[in-house]
Amino acid sequence: MSFLAELFNHYGYIVLFAALKLELIAFPTPGEALMTYCGFLVFQGRLNWGISIIAAALGVISGISISYFIGHILGTSFFKKYGSYIHMGPDKLNKTSRWFERYGNGLLVTAYFIPGIRHITGYFSGITKMPFKRFALNAYVGAFIWTGTFISLGRILGSNWEIFHGYIRRYMIIGGIVLAVGLMCIYLCKNYKAQITEFIIKSLENSIKIFHSLGKIKVAIVEVAVVFVGLSIIVVGLIQDFLANEFSQFDTIVTYLVSLILSENWFSFMKLFEFSTAPEVLIVLMLLTLTWIMLRGRNRFLETRFLIITVLGGELL
Repeated sequence: MSFLAELFNHYGYIVLFAALKLELIAFPTPGEALMTYCGFLVFQGRLNWGISIIAAALGVISGISISYFIGHILGTSFFKKYGSYIHMGPDKLNKTSRWFERYGNGLLVTAYFIPGIRHITGYFSGITKMPFKRFALNAYVGAFIWTGTFISLGRILGSNWEIFHGYIRRYMIIGGIVLAVGLMCIYLCKNYKAQITEFIIKSLENSIKIFHSLGKIKVAIVEVAVVFVGLSIIVVGLIQDFLANEFSQFDTIVTYLVSLILSENWFSFMKLFEFSTAPEVLIVLMLLTLTWIMLRGRNRFLETRFLIITVLGGELL
């Protein structure tokens, strides 16, 4: 990183373009750290913010486009034959290809934030013969989002970029993974709802049958369950201590970023936002919703019950 930073100080946009281009072809360059450092130079007035994002995004776009065409030209047969030498054998190739065909659109946008995944998305887009128009639309938009995020963060953090960069990068990775998993769950629920429901019902029925057939073993199961619950409480306590420290770091970073991004000019807007969540406003919204159900509802009893459960559940949460 120090060598790249030295080159960056002399050649700026060219190094940014070349480094990110190489990273998306799968060369090991510290793209996120480099973009954050670029934002720091923007903060110092040595580079232009807009030009930096354009140069970085063009580097990413050219790199991932090259990897797309390599994957498209070489195809599945090449990787089935030689992929085992680079840990991309037939089994992994088939599994990843099926997964990529299902979630390709969302993955192309979010994968930039997940190290190790963004380096292969271009290749698999080409291998799976994804139409170039569809690939370009998602991958190029994602390129501007990714580069703009880290360069802007470096600019906002200023002289403290090196202190907070590691933490922010970790939370970005976690956020990217959570978003990718969320997209997968939405896709599965939307397209395989019947199969998932059937699987859950069969699993519950089998569990009940097994439980009823155990007879005298039930007592032993209860004893084991008590021990398991006790150990679980201990583990939950340890996890709670870990998360308390983790959230403390997260709070520190978010508080610092908010203080940099939001000025006193936001005060009136935040007061308005606070007012929108006041109990009086929520009660009015609930009554309006209830009135709408009474006038236009198709199943008034079901919809009213759902509204009550939602309100009570929100208050309980």
